[in-house]
Amino acid sequence: MDTKPYLLLTGASSQMGSALAQQLGASWAIILNGRDKGRLQSLLDSLPVEQPHVVWTYDLCSTDTMQNDFERFLHTHQITVGAFVHCAGTVPVQAARTIDAQAAGRVFSVNTVSAALLVALLMRKSINRVCLRHVIFISAILADFGTRGQSLYCASKAALDALARNFAVELAPNVRVNSIHLGGINSPSSAHILNNVERKTAVEREYPLGLGTNADVAAGVRFLLSEDARWITGQSLVMDGGRSVYFSFGEQT
Repeated sequence: MDTKPYLLLTGASSQMGSALAQQLGASWAIILNGRDKGRLQSLLDSLPVEQPHVVWTYDLCSTDTMQNDFERFLHTHQITVGAFVHCAGTVPVQAARTIDAQAAGRVFSVNTVSAALLVALLMRKSINRVCLRHVIFISAILADFGTRGQSLYCASKAALDALARNFAVELAPNVRVNSIHLGGINSPSSAHILNNVERKTAVEREYPLGLGTNADVAAGVRFLLSEDARWITGQSLVMDGGRSVYFSFGEQT
């Protein structure tokens, strides 16, 4: 294993994950993780050829076999991981009265448990030597607030933030662990909301700097991966255009 350590990017087949891969692909060789093999292959074909990017197709909901599968993957490709960006996530909208064990298990498996298990695996010297240096969890400002229909999502992101803080202490000084708290992102995935003029106006009114973009998220990730952030760990970088500090008295302007 003499190659430069890779960056593991979960959720790479999502719109945000793909944008992160495009932004980071020139400086990092990336392990692209997702469920959709076809979309991952298309993303792989679009990335800079200077880096030996690879695809790991796996559904993070299946946490019982995930560590073994990823260990085999690393051994097969003879590579190590120097950075881990957990972008994978599921965002169900579900009323509290309909929550059951299956729904809760899937949300927490993808959003939180898979992240914990991957970090645990990457900290094993026999598997990843001592290569891991950066861990970034993509979280959300909803982890600190309440909203209708997303209790599982909010709880799983709050748990992810707690995980980041504890890992930051336990894995220091060799590994820096941080999370990014995102607000609303203007992307194709939010088109069902923003295509409604009235709803879009109402949403944008809540963001002093307007909605964010996937490029903004990539800029935050690049910063936390850089030496400019060498003295930052255990923190939640809030990227929400001012949404979490804005309180409305019902003004219409």
